Amino acid sequence: MTITIILFMSNCLKSLMPEFMGVICGFLAISLVGYLGYLMSIEPLMEVGDYIQLLVLIIIASTLVFSLHVHRQKEKLDESQIYLESSINLINKAYDVLNSQGNGLTSDRISWVTAARLLTRSGFIASKISLPSHKIIFESEHDFQRHKFGNLLKLDGKPLPVEFFFGTDHLAGDIGRSALSTISVSGTQWIPVRILATVYRFKSFPGGYEDPLETSSEFNNNELERLWLFDDKGAYDYILFRKMFIPAGKDIFYSDGEDKPRKVSQEEINTLVPNLSGLDFE
Repeated sequence: MTITIILFMSNCLKSLMPEFMGVICGFLAISLVGYLGYLMSIEPLMEVGDYIQLLVLIIIASTLVFSLHVHRQKEKLDESQIYLESSINLINKAYDVLNSQGNGLTSDRISWVTAARLLTRSGFIASKISLPSHKIIFESEHDFQRHKFGNLLKLDGKPLPVEFFFGTDHLAGDIGRSALSTISVSGTQWIPVRILATVYRFKSFPGGYEDPLETSSEFNNNELERLWLFDDKGAYDYILFRKMFIPAGKDIFYSDGEDKPRKVSQEEINTLVPNLSGLDFE
C-alpha cells in the first residue's frame, strides 16, 4: 500500500511539474521586483541606474531559466510523441508480417518469430511514453489492434487448429502427419511456444484491464424517445425485445413482467415483436 501511495504521489508531481515551475518563477519574479522597490524606497545604496541594470539582469536570467524549462518540456513532448508513433508503427509491421503482407495468415515459423520480436520491441518503446495523453492514445490503439489480431488469428472464423502451429508444411485436419512432415535433421518448422505466447498475450486483455465501457450506461428514457422520433425504430425495438424476451439454452421465453415467462416459437416472436413496437418502457 505504501509503495502504491508513493508511486501515485510521484505521478501527480510529474504531471503538475510544469504548472509548479511556472508558479515558482512568477513568485520569484514578483518577490525580486518587490525587494528592489523596497531597496529604492529606503536610503539608496546604489544609483537608480544601477538598480535598473540589476533589474534588467534579473529579468534576463529569469527569462533564460524559463526558456530552458519550456525547451526541456518540448523535448519531453517530442520524445513521447516519437515513442508513441514508433510503438504503433511496430505493431502494424508485426500484423503485416503475420498477414503475409495482405495475403492471409501465415504459419511460417520465421514470420511468427519476427512478429513476436516486433511486438516485444513495441511494448518496450511504449513503456517509455511519458505524456499521460499519449499513454491513453496508445491504450486506445492497443484495443483496436487486439481486435485486428483477434480476427487475424482465425481460419474461416474459427480458432487456429493444433496442426497450424507445426509450420508451413502442416496438413489441415491431420495432427500426426503435420507433426512428422514438419521435422528434419536440421530442425523443425514448429512455432516456438514462447513466440506463440508473445503474440497471443498481445491480443488478449490482461488481468486488471480497465475497460472504458465500465463508465458507459444504457439509454435513459429521453434517449429512447429520440431513437423512436428520429426513425431509429429498429434499435428501439431491439432494446424492447431484450427487455421482454429471455434466451435460455436454445429456447427463448417471453415475459411482459406480469405473467410467468413462457416459451415462444419463431412464429410467435414474429407476431409479438411488431405488435410491441413503440411500446413505452416502464
